[in-house]
Amino acid sequence: MDAVQLCEIGMLVAFGISWPFNILKSWRSRTAKGKSVIFEYLVVFGYLIGLLGKYISWRRTGVLAWSVWFYIADILMVLTDFCSITATPPWTAGPRSWPKTKNRR
Repeated sequence: MDAVQLCEIGMLVAFGISWPFNILKSWRSRTAKGKSVIFEYLVVFGYLIGLLGKYISWRRTGVLAWSVWFYIADILMVLTDFCSITATPPWTAGPRSWPKTKNRR
């Protein structure tokens, strides 16, 4: 493993450490308010491009880089956060915060 791979793994670990905090914050607040689905798509797209580069390198050299496993772990965390966004409407923070409806009696 060379310095380039160590730097790449360091970057992926730094990003990977931040996702659990983000997921936990969403879980505790029980809201998806302020989250961006487009941002999540772009992050996953970026990770997939990185994985594609590792796949191309693996096909050429026959050596699978260690950083592949960090890419996969980060993608799984982003997808977990994405599921929390799509499962929770952005206006909710529990049943008490739902939009009020007028009584029609």
